[in-house]
Amino acid sequence: MTKNSAALVKHVPVETVPAARNEWGFMISPASDIYENPESYMILMDLPGASKENIALTVDNGVLTVKASSVLARTLEGKRVYSEIPRGTWQRAFTLGTDVNANAVDAAYENGVLAIKIGKHERARAKEIQVK
Repeated sequence: MTKNSAALVKHVPVETVPAARNEWGFMISPASDIYENPESYMILMDLPGASKENIALTVDNGVLTVKASSVLARTLEGKRVYSEIPRGTWQRAFTLGTDVNANAVDAAYENGVLAIKIGKHERARAKEIQVK
């Protein structure tokens, strides 16, 4: 991990977001992985039960914020007495490093996983220099 990628990993603790609790008061924070290659970062988030229409991403002042709502697609009759499937509304924020190009952010949602690709500035990429 590079010095700049450490800034990407820092995130606003979900505890600071009042809406990030389910009906029983448990915290809702999606499992996330962050990958880095020479050209970009990739954040993968598990969002079971969410739909594309209920996911919003913003980049503002060097912070990437992801907001989403998830609901259980299937509801059974009777009283639910225990639940581990996340449902509700939440948000999570990532501080972007100085090597990130905020204008080069793409996102795709498929099979319950949100993939966010964040490009790096050209000047931040490692370059091999030939000795003459």
